[in-house]
Formats: sequence, C-alpha cells, structure tokens
Amino acid sequence: MRNLFIRMFSGRTDRSTYVSWQIIGLIAYILAWLIETIIANTTSNAVYPFIAVFWILMIGFGIKVLGVSIQRLHDIGLSAWYALLLIIPIANIVLWLVLVFKSGDSGQNRYGNPPGWRGVR
Repeated sequence: MRNLFIRMFSGRTDRSTYVSWQIIGLIAYILAWLIETIIANTTSNAVYPFIAVFWILMIGFGIKVLGVSIQRLHDIGLSAWYALLLIIPIANIVLWLVLVFKSGDSGQNRYGNPPGWRGVR
C-alpha cells in the first residue's frame, strides 16, 4: 500500500496525460453531482448508504487527480508543495494554466527522467 502511495505522488507525467485526467475528473464530478442530486431528491432513507459509498469513491478519484497534478509539477521542475496553490482562488487558475501550457523539462530533473524515457539505445 505504501509503494502505491509513493508511486502515485512521485515521478513525472506529460501535458497530455495531465489534461486527460483533468477532463476525466471534470466529467466524473459532474456525473457525481447529477447522480447525488437525483438520489437525494428521493424520499427513501435506503439511498443514504449509496451516497456515502459514491462519495468515498469520488474522494479516491480526487486523490488520483491530485497525484497526476503533483507529477505534472515534477515534470516542470516544481515541488509538490505548489499543489497547495490549487486551493487558493485565482492562484489555482494560474497554476492550472501553467500545468496545461508549460512544456516539461526536456531532460532528467531532480524528480526523474522525462515521461516516456526509455534510456540510451
């Protein structure tokens, strides 16, 4: 379990992977909101366990998206601490734009080799 956690938040990822996970995350959260709204409008108390399980899954998915964001920060040579800017209004938009449009370091940096690097042939 510890190795999975370390792998999720270490290393580097490229822009296309980052954008893909952002789009998947946006779609997932919209669907979550729609499903919760539909379920919450029912009068049965039997749906509450389903809502709890659903949001536990969404939190897990959010952790994965955070991991990809941290890997993208590593790709441009920044520390994972910059991910804290994602919770600050306006700063989160600026950081998101940087992560989407700034190209990663072309060579090895302190966070590892570039994504897709296969070594010397």
